[in-house]
Amino acid sequence: MSYFLIYLIKSTVYLGLFYAFFLIAMRKTTFFRLNRWMLLVGTLVCMLLPCHTITVEEVEGIQLPMQVLDEMLVLKATSEEVQPMSEATLSIQETETNAPAPLLPYLLTTIYALGAIIYLIMVIRSFVEVWRLIARHPKQWKDGCWLIVLPEKVPSFSWSNYIIISEEDYRNYPQVLVHERMHYQCRHSYDILFMIIVHALHWFNPMVWLIHTELKQLHEFEADRSVINQGIDATQYQLLLVKKAVGKKLYTIANGFNHTQLQKRITMMIQEKSSGWERLKWLAVVPIVAGAVLLFTEVKEKQVESLESYKEYFKSEIKKYDFSKVRNGNVHAFTMDNDNKACFKDKHIHSPKEVKAALADVLDMIGRSTEKEMHCIGFSYEAQTDQALASSYLNEIKEAYKEKKLAPLVFINEPSYAHAEEKGVKRYNGIEISLDDQQTPPLKNFTLQELSDAVKQRLHTLNQDEYVRIGFRATKNQRMENVNEVRRLLRDLYKPQQVIFRQTVLND
Repeated sequence: MSYFLIYLIKSTVYLGLFYAFFLIAMRKTTFFRLNRWMLLVGTLVCMLLPCHTITVEEVEGIQLPMQVLDEMLVLKATSEEVQPMSEATLSIQETETNAPAPLLPYLLTTIYALGAIIYLIMVIRSFVEVWRLIARHPKQWKDGCWLIVLPEKVPSFSWSNYIIISEEDYRNYPQVLVHERMHYQCRHSYDILFMIIVHALHWFNPMVWLIHTELKQLHEFEADRSVINQGIDATQYQLLLVKKAVGKKLYTIANGFNHTQLQKRITMMIQEKSSGWERLKWLAVVPIVAGAVLLFTEVKEKQVESLESYKEYFKSEIKKYDFSKVRNGNVHAFTMDNDNKACFKDKHIHSPKEVKAALADVLDMIGRSTEKEMHCIGFSYEAQTDQALASSYLNEIKEAYKEKKLAPLVFINEPSYAHAEEKGVKRYNGIEISLDDQQTPPLKNFTLQELSDAVKQRLHTLNQDEYVRIGFRATKNQRMENVNEVRRLLRDLYKPQQVIFRQTVLND
């Protein structure tokens, strides 16, 4: 649902810019039909544009607000992180605990859904009232539409191919019937149906209400012009509008004879026609839309390979290097610790985006160096470093070398336990186990065999009906596979007794 909230925000901005352009450039022109169609098409485009996202390589200043908004509303979770947990009791079957989800997106979603439901109820009620009125009274087919003449004095209106008119207007004011027939012939009811759909999605958006109002005014302007073009005297018609202005609008979905602002209708009737060249103003909306699209561009996620693939790549590049002429060299250290804090030449790197700038001076020096002088980068990471993040850093280093057109010379120093693991021995760095025995110190940097031996010694001192309480601490970026392996061993060793884990996050 967070993605839908972002869609609503983006389309709201598009609609706001579009309506501002119409208000400034086209509202006072007499291109009623053109303006009507442009309002409809423009609204549709504003609703569809957020569905298509353009991606760029780098974030510009204009795109930062939406990037921040995306991070606030879109929930991103990674399966390789151990989430902070409060102290909890877990049985052998082990129930999974989840952190509470952010409240803001769900609160906004609930308010939005309630508003949409209330609006749709109001629209359905209006539809029902109109169709009840149509069903209660006799109809006659006349000039391509259904005519319903009501004996009581009510404001005349039209909906689709139905025209509802009072007997007084039908007998004494034929202009009213001509006006409502023009609404039918111009298919204004379809415009209203389209705007109802837009309203259901954007009931909260004042821009949509304003566009709907402008569209209904254009309906009236277009119908008024058609009436006058039928040969009806303009002065008499305007006097009729003044007389009918005291009536009230009954149905929100209908095109009524007297529900728009009277002064604007009369002004548009007597206003001189706009120059045809003014139609070209609509072309100015193109750069406005382009600028809005630029505002909402997203940063393209770079294709980052696995850590092992980068190891193989840099090893293969090192093999191509001719070391026979080298007389002296310098290793520039790039390090990552267990908390994923990166550092290059004693300068902290906060994200992969900063790597190229940090390496710029060193790469320039490499470009100026001779064959006898070797400069390389030594990339080191700890056992509990996030491998995906390490891959991102290595990808940026690789790209930095490519941009400078230099042969990449990067030596990757693996954690010490990685070599031991190849021999069948794996040490669990970043996990600390307390066996609820004050005489036994917490186990750190242990192997499964060492943990098993410590647990078996503790089992000799336990009573048969005694519960086991184990303190379990892990670094925030500890791999879930390591956590599961240790927990599985502990559960197996303590069967059939119940194990209670006290799990917290290891900060050191």
